[in-house]
Amino acid sequence: MLRYAGQVSGRVQGVGFRYFVQQRAQRLGITGWVQNQPDGTVKMEIQGPPNKLAVLQTALRAGRALIRVETLELTEQLPLAGERGFSIRK
Repeated sequence: MLRYAGQVSGRVQGVGFRYFVQQRAQRLGITGWVQNQPDGTVKMEIQGPPNKLAVLQTALRAGRALIRVETLELTEQLPLAGERGFSIRK
């Protein structure tokens, strides 16, 4: 089990990016959260098996429709025991 904290920049606010991340994470069984930041970036923490996290990262970098990811920076963190689900933080 791995956990990453990260920040995403590009066209990632006002285009459904947080919902896109949540959908993909839930399909893959990844836990964590995603949140818009005042500077136009999106912050997130994701946790799951390495292979599932790799699939999510690939999907995020590819984006969809109006979403355009310019940078995806992730830093490994200590996994959180007992975390359930994936949420969108306000």
